[in-house]
Amino acid sequence: GPAESNVFIGYTIMFLSVYGLIKYRKQNNSGQKFWFYSALILFLISLGPFLTVYGNKTIIPLPGYIIAQLPILKGMRCMSRITIMGMLCLSVFIAWVCSMVVLHSKRKNLIMIILGSLMILEYMTTPFELSRAIIPEIYYKIAREKGDFTVLDIPLEWYIVGTTFSSPEAHRSQYYQVIHNKQILAGCISRGSSAMVDQYLENPFFEKIYQLQKGSSPTKFSKKQDKKEIINTIKFFKIRYIVFREPYINSPVQKYFEKELPVKIEKIYEKDGITAYKVPEITGKIKDKNYYDDIGRIVNYKYGWAGRELWGGQFHMRWSLGKDSFLEVFIEEKADYKIRMKLLPFPFKTVEQTVKIYINGKFLCRQRLDSEWRDYSVNVPAKYWLTGKNEIKFHYSKTTTPKSVLRGSTDNRRLAAALSSFRIEKQFSLLLTD
Repeated sequence: GPAESNVFIGYTIMFLSVYGLIKYRKQNNSGQKFWFYSALILFLISLGPFLTVYGNKTIIPLPGYIIAQLPILKGMRCMSRITIMGMLCLSVFIAWVCSMVVLHSKRKNLIMIILGSLMILEYMTTPFELSRAIIPEIYYKIAREKGDFTVLDIPLEWYIVGTTFSSPEAHRSQYYQVIHNKQILAGCISRGSSAMVDQYLENPFFEKIYQLQKGSSPTKFSKKQDKKEIINTIKFFKIRYIVFREPYINSPVQKYFEKELPVKIEKIYEKDGITAYKVPEITGKIKDKNYYDDIGRIVNYKYGWAGRELWGGQFHMRWSLGKDSFLEVFIEEKADYKIRMKLLPFPFKTVEQTVKIYINGKFLCRQRLDSEWRDYSVNVPAKYWLTGKNEIKFHYSKTTTPKSVLRGSTDNRRLAAALSSFRIEKQFSLLLTD
């Protein structure tokens, strides 16, 4: 199984446990037996809900199955971690067994040396491999500059467990931040949703950078951006330095910054696979206030969505996961709005899929989906909206796994529909866009 599910208590410990239990079973050691049986119970729980033999899961239930059904405790993701408590219990019992062995031995010192050496050898990690973490000199130079600003690392990547944004490069950017202590746009967190990254990729400037990194041609699907938008983005995020790392030196991303950026950047560092530029400080207020005042005022894919996918090299979309999917939008004032979006049913080329739309828990409408991609428009009266954050829920009539309908597929996700180009309009002006 996965590394996190592999545990090892040591053959010496296992032998001493069995030996002590048999050899000294007649001793008045009820307290020691408590530690042994506690360790045994914790060990059985650590095996998980079902027995796994040589990496193959069986249908034989274990005590962990009961734990997995109990409130609160069922949130335990990795039961093998309970082994830590089992080892603590077992260490007390093993200490007692060792004391009994030495007590009944004529060569006490030799026995202790042998037992201690065996335990040390089994638990010793050798050779102990280390990774060299060399921090480029440019980050020390950035650290010496005073002020509040942002370092834009290329590649622009994120690492969020359980999402499509899981690039190890994000760890590097976050590690370098330990030195320069400035704001960064990339980074990693152990838990989260891809909606957190959407706050960047909804911006045309960052989306173009990201797609150029992936080798895509953004002319087909990126939102249009003008010089004012790019300058406002640099202002809003206070981008002062742009640092390129291998393999993105002399890449389309770097050429884009050198040739198309509407501000003059200065190359200040070029060494050891690193090229860095300094961006001139742009003064003045952001004119496009409604767009940049609150970066959170975009469409957030909260729950029930897969990661971004590119459909036919033309536009981004997301598959729904399960029966319900949720969006979060920010509305400045209550008014009559119109929702526009593209939807595609799953399975493809069927007309059996319907979706019910709820705004802040209130039923809005029921829409049957056509067999192909289609633009849909829904009017939403002011009474449905709240000032500030609003939740939009999609409830689907059925879900299907690709594995069950597509030959050769191993995809077990429960899909209902794909969503793209979600936007909210007020009269004739675009308010929110995906």
